[in-house]
Amino acid sequence: MLALSGGGEDGAFGAGVLVGWSARGDRPDFDLVTGISTGALIAPFAFLGRDYDNVLTRVFTQSDASDIMRMRPFQAVFSDALFDTAPLAALIQENTPPSFLRAIGQKHKAGNSLLVVTSELDSARASVWDMGAIAAAGQYDLFRSIMRASAALPGLFPPVNLRYSADDKTYAETHVDGGVHMQFLAVPNFAFTTPDQKLKGGHIYVLINNTLNPGPEVVGRTALSISQQALTTTGRANALLQVNATQLFASERGLRFSVTSIDPNAGIVYDPSDRFSSTYMNALYRHGAKRAESGTLWLNG
Repeated sequence: MLALSGGGEDGAFGAGVLVGWSARGDRPDFDLVTGISTGALIAPFAFLGRDYDNVLTRVFTQSDASDIMRMRPFQAVFSDALFDTAPLAALIQENTPPSFLRAIGQKHKAGNSLLVVTSELDSARASVWDMGAIAAAGQYDLFRSIMRASAALPGLFPPVNLRYSADDKTYAETHVDGGVHMQFLAVPNFAFTTPDQKLKGGHIYVLINNTLNPGPEVVGRTALSISQQALTTTGRANALLQVNATQLFASERGLRFSVTSIDPNAGIVYDPSDRFSSTYMNALYRHGAKRAESGTLWLNG
């Protein structure tokens, strides 16, 4: 299985990893793929395999801030977010045509699983969506809206209203970035009810679109810089806790475990005032691809 974490523009690292892994020639065909936030934008393409590497390359190396968001200069103070993500919705729509979603549904019917996590605001709970089942049911608009919701960074991007039916009931809920609850999903609930003999021999790959052990850095003394650094620190700490817990789970059940994250010594400088910079994302993409191709990517537990 492959678990893809959140990380905003750092998702370019994960895209590069997958493409470089394909080029190396030993990328598996995954039975289970999970994604949160930027990982949710990558997950459907990772799920269908290397035939969609060109989409990941295009989205993460040829896009910039204008393809994802636009500023709300006048009404931002009174609205639900600083930015409008209509461009992101259009980008998702463009790259998930009906033929693509039918392929997701077919792979689901063959027994593979694609899961995406969002955070539901009203109940303050995490929602784990079976995206393969949603695609197989032909609920394409819901599928795309969930992808957008999982990447809805609170405060920066607006929440997404999801309307769906289940068990003869119709639900209307407001969802934001799944990273509010967890940085990645490597151990779904059904793993605890699966017989151990079915798990043994498996391999969990965790791809962290972030730096787990960063070096010291100078933080700007503005409210935005300080709040972003605090959120980033919280995310990294939670990710490290989850990595340790997942490694323990794998060890107890005879599973192989591998994790990777951005090398803090890569020399790639992030400017929080220039979100979704094409230059930054291209550098991260190349960093991930190079490490995957060279076989220096994974830390094995």
